[in-house]
Amino acid sequence: MQQQRSYIGNAPSSYIPTGGGGESPPISRGPAEIIPFPVVARVGFLDRTAELAASYRDPSKYLASVYRQQESSLRRRGFPEDVVQSEMAALDRAIQSRLGEYV
Repeated sequence: MQQQRSYIGNAPSSYIPTGGGGESPPISRGPAEIIPFPVVARVGFLDRTAELAASYRDPSKYLASVYRQQESSLRRRGFPEDVVQSEMAALDRAIQSRLGEYV
């Protein structure tokens, strides 16, 4: 006895087997990629930080404090070390590029 087949449209690629019942096996999914500090959301933070840093005689001390706080925040949230380092480098680049506008 030949199995009855159902098609949606005319394409065999849309073949839907009939019968069988049972449940489908769960789809294995990895963890969602989380962007720790999305650039779009932090534009105001970057601008304020650069402007404030530029007002100091020695901006590096202020920026070191900001970087420590941000790094601590990432670690508290459980991000892996490579993500922490990558985000800190991106934060530094973004602030340094804006700092030139105020100096």
